[in-house]
Amino acid sequence: MEQKKCLLCDKPFRGRSDKKFCDDYCRNAYNNSRKMINSNEVRKVNNVLAKNRKILESLSCELSSKYFKIKKESLVDMGYVFKYQTQQKKYKSGISIQFCYDYYYFELNNGWVVMAKTMD
Repeated sequence: MEQKKCLLCDKPFRGRSDKKFCDDYCRNAYNNSRKMINSNEVRKVNNVLAKNRKILESLSCELSSKYFKIKKESLVDMGYVFKYQTQQKKYKSGISIQFCYDYYYFELNNGWVVMAKTMD
């Protein structure tokens, strides 16, 4: 068998022809470090989405009605980030509805946003 070097620690080792790491620790550390780069971005987006949902939930509890209207500027002031949503639907009528988990909204032309919670 030919001697190879570990992809993480560069230590020489022997083993199967397709083996890339000297031990499980190096294999796990290498794979975890590669996943962490993508995971951080996903974590950031999930945190924004969770905060957005919390804002919508607090508003729907306060207003205790199925639909409610609020100024887009007010939502931004509360920390809502419109850049992120969990889903988007566009209808033939031209209306585009954005979803944040179980809440959805659409923007009116005059700076207002109509929001509601989906039916369970």
